[in-house]
Amino acid sequence: MTKSSPETPFKFAIGQRVAEKPKTFYTNKLPQRYGVVVEHKIKLQRGGTRRKFLLVQWDHLKQPTEHDQGRICAIEDFDKVVENFRNTMDNNYTRI
Repeated sequence: MTKSSPETPFKFAIGQRVAEKPKTFYTNKLPQRYGVVVEHKIKLQRGGTRRKFLLVQWDHLKQPTEHDQGRICAIEDFDKVVENFRNTMDNNYTRI
């Protein structure tokens, strides 16, 4: 018998302004993306786990694109996310 757990809500509401989190492999090469969440999706993965995805309408694109909600941050939190990312990268390079 399995326990049914209530579905955790999505991190971002439809209509909320969001930004894409920085990526290590092209941090300085592509412009930062900002957009609006237009739809929520839940996908079933191979192992049976359910992953939450967002359809985001980026400001510079005509069509919305799908992203795992873990790759997105609220626009209000973006500066803090970038600072944490830079600190993490600096710490990784000082250990080499």
